[in-house]
Amino acid sequence: MNDLSPLLSIKNLDFRYQNDIILNKINLTVYQNELVLINGISGSGKSTLLKLIEGRLGDVSAQKRIIIKDIPLSEINEENYHQHVVAMSQNPKVQLLSANCYEELALSLDDCSPNLHQTVLTSLQSIDLEHHQTVAVEDLSGGQQQKLILEALLLLGTDLILLDEPFANLDFTSCKILAEKLRLLVENKQITLIICEHKTHFVETFATQKFTLKNGCLDSYQAYPESYLKLNHKFSLGSEVLSIKNLSYQIEQKIILNCISLSVKQHERIAI
Repeated sequence: MNDLSPLLSIKNLDFRYQNDIILNKINLTVYQNELVLINGISGSGKSTLLKLIEGRLGDVSAQKRIIIKDIPLSEINEENYHQHVVAMSQNPKVQLLSANCYEELALSLDDCSPNLHQTVLTSLQSIDLEHHQTVAVEDLSGGQQQKLILEALLLLGTDLILLDEPFANLDFTSCKILAEKLRLLVENKQITLIICEHKTHFVETFATQKFTLKNGCLDSYQAYPESYLKLNHKFSLGSEVLSIKNLSYQIEQKIILNCISLSVKQHERIAI
């Protein structure tokens, strides 16, 4: 936090879809070099909030309540706006625009830049892809694609990056690597981030502000997991959709599964 003007200010933001209230009097102030974390159950409106901030939803009344560097979103044209705010999608493949890793990063830079080649090489090295310059982007792992896209967005020099569930499709190791990258960005005061995420534990310790979006309202919280567990998510369990009884399995002489029994009902969430 600081005493400067906020980078982003949202005041009493409402948003409806047909007759459903999605966001209800949202207030949020974000300063430069912050990491703001927002959690909430699926369908709570997290992605909608990010789309509004990104300018992808053309609700004029909502845009007037989103202020970027003291200017309402409704008064900023699209070309200039994306100099201030960009977003990383849940699915990295939809954002990959080039044939290989080198070209993907070069696309974020001015073609006339005398240091373009060295900047791209340095960036590839920073994300451990220096030996993948000519590798097709579709041949990268999900974690590598995430790192490549984030680096491309950073090279744009934008003020604010929005991340919609960046850990959703990553394995545990890739989640840790991405979290460390985000931590270093925040600590080195290189970028401002707003992250909507279920796997909050990866970034919670270094987030500067933490919120839960529930029933259209944005509520600040401090601790994990205690406060999140107090949300009292209540689901009515339906009929049984999966039943496993005394399942055993072995390969040659090695026992892999031994008398496994499991019952799963509709709307139930099982962690293994």
